[in-house]
Amino acid sequence: WSERRETVEWNFQESFAKGYLSGPLPELPAWSGRGEDPLEEQLNPSPTPDSRVLYGERVFLRAFHGNYVDARGGAVSAGWSDRGPRQQITIHPAEGGHGEIRHGDVVHLEMHNGRYLSIGEGKMVEAVKEPGASARLVVHLGQSAHLLRHRGQIYFESRRHGVMVDADENKDGLAARFHDLGEWQRFAVEKPPAPARGGPRFLAPPAPLPSRAMGTSPRPRGRPPSAKRRCLLSPASSASASAPPSPFATASEATYAPSPVDFFSGDSDVEMSPR
Repeated sequence: WSERRETVEWNFQESFAKGYLSGPLPELPAWSGRGEDPLEEQLNPSPTPDSRVLYGERVFLRAFHGNYVDARGGAVSAGWSDRGPRQQITIHPAEGGHGEIRHGDVVHLEMHNGRYLSIGEGKMVEAVKEPGASARLVVHLGQSAHLLRHRGQIYFESRRHGVMVDADENKDGLAARFHDLGEWQRFAVEKPPAPARGGPRFLAPPAPLPSRAMGTSPRPRGRPPSAKRRCLLSPASSASASAPPSPFATASEATYAPSPVDFFSGDSDVEMSPR
């Protein structure tokens, strides 16, 4: 394919010409490898002083592989790293209630197009016009949390079927197949980012973000998108850091040592090793 000029974070030549690859690399925050990577707070801070996620707020759901849940008509997937209008989701109470979202609440997830996430035929997740029994989801919060907060871990159990909603790294769609509360079933809730203020946190100012339309952004596969971010920011990788990070990347608990080509080809298979 040919690189698009407006998607500069995927275009080595444009990034180099604009000077985005110059300058010293910042220091990474120390991390023991347990719990949340503190790089999360630096790359994706809470947009407001109140980090709680409330009913009626628009949020994004990030799957374990770094892509965000979205809907197109009745189809639900997690195949893109965009955080745009198509990825916005509103959490509504299914059994009354308001304000804070708590562990054990039963909710409906309204997609950007007014449809509701539901468990359909073959236990595949779909978006339906009216929230019936299959659209009622029980909230399970990770890390022993009682209230849902920005970047908080969340699992959704089908009230009707008793199985958990999950994502698959090798497939775009969502399903509800297992009772596990494991990696595939874990989602992170993110509030919309605050308007940019001042300069960038790490590299030079980013170019305008790519279009939010489906199918216009490359889809890296086989690694969490933030693994390359942590690698880019590591002094040990300065010799091979040849591209700016994606503005949609978030922190992860894995890292790897890619070649410069890997940053721009969504097809390269790079083996990750735990930090």
